[in-house]
Amino acid sequence: MTLKIGISFWIAFPLGGLFAFFVVILLELPALRVKGHYLALGIIAFGLIVQEIALNAESVTVGTNGLIDIPSPVLFSHDFATSIYFGFMSMNYLANFYYLILAVLIISVMTIYYLSNSFFGLSLNAIHARGPIGCLVLRNEP
Repeated sequence: MTLKIGISFWIAFPLGGLFAFFVVILLELPALRVKGHYLALGIIAFGLIVQEIALNAESVTVGTNGLIDIPSPVLFSHDFATSIYFGFMSMNYLANFYYLILAVLIISVMTIYYLSNSFFGLSLNAIHARGPIGCLVLRNEP
């Protein structure tokens, strides 16, 4: 999105995640109807199909060459394509992306933790543990 459309990395990053989420929801719902080994086979087949589409859709992904000249993200006037200097040592520019992904990981784990311990998460856990009876138990509890 940053290369073709020209929108900022900080807008394209969560939009890419949302787009991937909705694509997986739409395409994996039929695969969830199968059980056992067939579910795993369906997911693996879907991954192979996506890989072939990504390699052969040269107008979008430039095929096997990949996307070139993607602009690096800038956060508070710090360009992620520059090295990090601590005075006594410097780190490669890839460390910027490591710390970005580490921050996203921490935020994701905290969100999942708080969501799973909320009333909604505990309700889903009760439905999973008790099956259809879990719905009835949740309706009768205050």
